Amino acid sequence: MRDESIRQHVRSAMSAFASCEAARGADAPVCIDAGTASRVRTMRPLMAALKAVSDETQGVAGLTILAMAGGAQARIEMVGAAGLRHSLLISTDPDNRRFEVEETQYFPLSGDRASYLHYFGTAEEVLQFSLQLIGAQIAIQQSAARTPA
Repeated sequence: MRDESIRQHVRSAMSAFASCEAARGADAPVCIDAGTASRVRTMRPLMAALKAVSDETQGVAGLTILAMAGGAQARIEMVGAAGLRHSLLISTDPDNRRFEVEETQYFPLSGDRASYLHYFGTAEEVLQFSLQLIGAQIAIQQSAARTPA
């Protein structure tokens, strides 16, 4: 699938989730403070999209997507061969102007860790970034399943 085709599908999905959330009304979530409430509202369409991805990928070994509807952050955990761990913590910045994705990798054979902080302007960009990594995890799992032991 071409990159532009993927982008178009991601945009369409995010638009659909945003429309559903707008139709639900402007009911403010019960939160501790206005900043948290704002982050929850900003994250709501992305959480809905990640929940849908989670539902579609339930059978993928080593993949866990935690996206709670009233939450201000989501977590994606991917565990690969030999205990390789790759995780994403998705939230907004403190000013709620952009999305932050804290990416962490752990390599058990060497004991090394790597952390990266990515910033995105839109939920679509976050979803595309996340889906690329989830797609890689699925491909690795499928490849391992086809490889004879």
